[in-house]
Amino acid sequence: PVGIGADTASITASEALAAGDFVNVWNNAGSVAVRKADGTAPGKKANGFVLASVSNGATATVYFEGTNTQRSSLTARAEYFLSTTAGGVTTTPLSTAGQFDQYIGVAISATAISFEPDDGVNL
Repeated sequence: PVGIGADTASITASEALAAGDFVNVWNNAGSVAVRKADGTAPGKKANGFVLASVSNGATATVYFEGTNTQRSSLTARAEYFLSTTAGGVTTTPLSTAGQFDQYIGVAISATAISFEPDDGVNL
């Protein structure tokens, strides 16, 4: 509808981000920043995603809902979870103690995921 737009925020990147990365919003020495989400440990859950590459220190447009259309090599209709590869996803839920398992959403094509994350769980 008219007047309704994407749920986004402009946030400074604390590392280089690639188009399609799933990202974590965090407190960087008192300032809000965005970095790649990653399931290797608690504290880097996916809060959103970026559709354009951003350099470290530049302003990123972070999408908090919707479809991430900048992925590749996805299997349509497969469910995806946060990966231990920073910014990435996997079809296999994480299961190792100390990792952070988070559902991300469903692939709607080979290049797009409908972002519907859950709160995740510390393993």
